[in-house]
Amino acid sequence: MMFQQEFKFMLYFYILLTLFFIINNINFPYHNIVYAQNYGWDYEGTEGPAYWAKVGEELTICVIGRQQSPIEIRDSDAKKNEELPKIEFFYQSVPLKIQNNGKTAQINYPKGSYVKIGGVKSELMQFHFHTPSEHFIGQKASDMELHFVNKKEDGSLLIIAVLIESGKNNTALKALLKNLPLAKGTETSLPYITINPIDFLPASTKYYTYKGSLTTPPCLEMVEWYILKEKIEISYEQVKQFRKLFPINARPTQPLFSRHIEEKS
Repeated sequence: MMFQQEFKFMLYFYILLTLFFIINNINFPYHNIVYAQNYGWDYEGTEGPAYWAKVGEELTICVIGRQQSPIEIRDSDAKKNEELPKIEFFYQSVPLKIQNNGKTAQINYPKGSYVKIGGVKSELMQFHFHTPSEHFIGQKASDMELHFVNKKEDGSLLIIAVLIESGKNNTALKALLKNLPLAKGTETSLPYITINPIDFLPASTKYYTYKGSLTTPPCLEMVEWYILKEKIEISYEQVKQFRKLFPINARPTQPLFSRHIEEKS
């Protein structure tokens, strides 16, 4: 009898301890989680996406997960839903500060900027770029993709993706792309230049949405994705400015499996 009581106590203790670690891991800072520095990974070669799961046991989800990102979005898979809420942006202007983390150009954001979707508030943590785009629309990649990484109150992420095509020169992104820090681990600070992410958005914010993951290790399946349907343009010279530092930093598309894609049109 005493043994059973001790066993139950230890079992309850283990469950509570596990929940404690889960809760605390959910609420860690997200400035660097999207580009985890503790893993030896890359976008090509023997450290490329096909090998991410071999880096460590905790990264097996990159291969066996069934809600991985990015994905290819086809009209046949997207279900139109006019009742989906609109995205309300409350992003603020801040002095320009760009970080080269070795994987991309990233702009970390102070508190105070957020989005609301269906009344739910998500705070902007950072935004960064990929080339080519990670998400495909109708079997086609865009030249680049911009990710706004927002954190919900429950600790999960809400990422808004803006697809970018070569075209007209983009004056809003000019200062950012012109001042990319050249060396890994360095940061360019330009306090006399202010930026506002709202200036990087297309005129229409209608979107596709689905449940997915981080597109980099640790590939955690904790992301609500919003892919804006309308693209923005930057000049080909601006694309080359980014690709000079980051020739390719996009994960291949992942299987959709049984997930649903909804479309606000």
